[in-house]
Amino acid sequence: LEDAGRGTCHVEVKSTTLVEGAVALFPDAVTERGTKHLGELARLARRGERAVQFFFVNRADVERFRPADAIDPEYGRALRRAAAAGVELVAYTTRVEARRLELLRPIPVELAASRGAGRGRIPRRGIVSPTDSKVPDPREGRGNMEEGR
Repeated sequence: LEDAGRGTCHVEVKSTTLVEGAVALFPDAVTERGTKHLGELARLARRGERAVQFFFVNRADVERFRPADAIDPEYGRALRRAAAAGVELVAYTTRVEARRLELLRPIPVELAASRGAGRGRIPRRGIVSPTDSKVPDPREGRGNMEEGR
């Protein structure tokens, strides 16, 4: 993504399907590749480039997002390190239909370590609110993705 005023924005999108109560969780299995991608985003952010980790939550019935520390504690630690390095964390709920995906609303990203999460470095703020991020609302313009367009 590029913007004349802000330059290039590097975005990694993760499809999120795991839910516990009203909380969307990622990953649903150990992901060395996902951890590597977070390291790459953190490196870009430390160099002063814009980097965004976008969690595409494949459902509408959740209220917040958090890393699935019980499944992959290393990913949770990498996500917290990436946030501390300046990677913007964004999560959106969606409506998924057979021929249409619709972004519905942003949800907060909670970074406070879950019990049994390991010893990851936690940023000072435990929750990243969608309004904290300077990422444009993806629903503006071409926010709905329809098959064949």
